[in-house]
Amino acid sequence: MPESYLKKSVYLEGWNAKWKKIYESEKQKLERLIGNNCIEIQHIGSTSVKGIKAKPIVDILVVVESISKVDHLDFNGYEVKGENGISGRRYFQKDKNGKRLLHIHIYEKNHAAINSHILFRDSLKANKKLAKEYENLKIKLAIKFSGDKVSYTNAKAEFISNIINSV
Repeated sequence: MPESYLKKSVYLEGWNAKWKKIYESEKQKLERLIGNNCIEIQHIGSTSVKGIKAKPIVDILVVVESISKVDHLDFNGYEVKGENGISGRRYFQKDKNGKRLLHIHIYEKNHAAINSHILFRDSLKANKKLAKEYENLKIKLAIKFSGDKVSYTNAKAEFISNIINSV
């Protein structure tokens, strides 16, 4: 597939065990890079939920003591996106062979978004029916917004918010 298609289009794949391996490998790199500022690193997003389709992009949540220390690190190999729409977050993307591979979300401890990411992931893992409902929504939206990742993401927001607020 052409690079422009892979970066701009919404495409889903069946769950793949390689996503966990990608996460584990990247986690080790991030731990070395961030050092003792790192509190925890978790695999989040649909690729962390066994059995459901996902965009084949591994999302990683990193919690740090000090977000300002992150700004002084050398994230060579990552595309640095700054806060990218979420105050207090540092967001990075990583591609391999022209294909998006990773999204890295870094937050300072106690940021509200940390719990939201974890609650949503854990809710899907604990409730197979809910995970299947989310997968079906994503399939519909991937068809409807196949060339528009922003609209696809925005259209999932209400479902995600309802799950987080119900926990």
